[in-house]
Amino acid sequence: MPTKYKIILTALVIIVGFVTIIVQNPDLSRVAFLYDYYLLPTSLLIKKYASVIVIVLVQFLMILGLWIFPEAKGKISIKDIKSE
Repeated sequence: MPTKYKIILTALVIIVGFVTIIVQNPDLSRVAFLYDYYLLPTSLLIKKYASVIVIVLVQFLMILGLWIFPEAKGKISIKDIKSE
């Protein structure tokens, strides 16, 4: 896959991921987070913001898979296996 397409797909993954985070957690401003941090018990804090961690992790894995792992070469036929 050409680098231009990889850059476009990476940008789309990042943009869609952060838009999803903002839509799911509209109170992610610093003041609201500090308010939650000091007033909510740890279990409720984790329950409220765990989706953010999951979305960022999925973004990271998608970008890692796009840039690090090679793309598929196509179908392997029996002739290819016998020739090796």
